[in-house]
Amino acid sequence: MSAVTTDNGRMSDTLILDKKGEAQVDLPDWFSALNNDYLYQLTAISAPGPNFYIAKEISESSAANIDTIDDANNNNNHNHSSFRIAGGTSSMKVSW
Repeated sequence: MSAVTTDNGRMSDTLILDKKGEAQVDLPDWFSALNNDYLYQLTAISAPGPNFYIAKEISESSAANIDTIDDANNNNNHNHSSFRIAGGTSSMKVSW
């Protein structure tokens, strides 16, 4: 992932949707330590994307035990927070 991270812990990147018009975005372990109010912003790049949406909000399977960046760095189970995009078309480029 070549995501851009801002001073306030927000991240953005681009990706290509799979054959079903979907993608899962896996976030780094430290993401939940810095963020607790999630903002989603999707932009279609290669084609109109009037039907894509957040199919699954950020999951926090390991976030319950992560309160600081140090906790995240010491988290050995590597269950990253993630979210899922759907409703696009095959090979659509999306900025998030």
